[in-house]
Amino acid sequence: MKFVIALASLLFVGSVASVEEGACSKATSNVCSFNPTGHFGDCNAQYGAISHIEHSLQHYANQQLSASYDYLLLSTFYNTYQRDRPGFSKLFRSLSDEAFENSIKMIKHVAKRGGVRTFRMHQEVKRGRAPVVDETKTLDFDELPALAKALDIEKELSKKAMELHAHVSVHNNLATKTVTYDPEISHFIEEELLEKQASTIRKLSGYANDLHKIVDRNAAGVSSTALGVYLFDEYLQKQ
Repeated sequence: MKFVIALASLLFVGSVASVEEGACSKATSNVCSFNPTGHFGDCNAQYGAISHIEHSLQHYANQQLSASYDYLLLSTFYNTYQRDRPGFSKLFRSLSDEAFENSIKMIKHVAKRGGVRTFRMHQEVKRGRAPVVDETKTLDFDELPALAKALDIEKELSKKAMELHAHVSVHNNLATKTVTYDPEISHFIEEELLEKQASTIRKLSGYANDLHKIVDRNAAGVSSTALGVYLFDEYLQKQ
């Protein structure tokens, strides 16, 4: 019994000595370099090409927000009593929500990969890159030009997404030792942006061509053209 008590005492003293010597802290220091400011220098989620493309991803999220704002203006314009086009209003509101969701997804993904969680809009504005919201901005297009405007916006967003994809799809530059290849970000852009944008562009281009055929047939008179636009709006409400 005395032997057991003595052994337990030795183990207790050994454990206290380990705590006093800071074994855990030393073990941690061997893995991650500790920054005196209170953060672990190497203990972060950054890897791959995120440090080189982070600002471009942030800028793209700002572009999505700007597109969402433009679509919301169009949706509001067609929801007034003067226009009264609930189908067009529904379409542009859907595009606005989609662009906003894409922006949120981009912000979350940058944070997931260890990027800055606060997007520095003021720095982007100084560089002339960030979209500045104009409080006096209005978008009062007729139905066909509005569809054309939306199609141009989606093509521009898709073009920028392809540029981002190309940037992270290029293998590392051995000369400058720059890491630009990042298949994880490339997969995210393909799955969350490019595939959906392709479907949206196809849909909008189809709408624009169908409506153009209706508006272009002025031989039957303005009244029949207005009726065709009205029926097209009824069709959009059901989509």
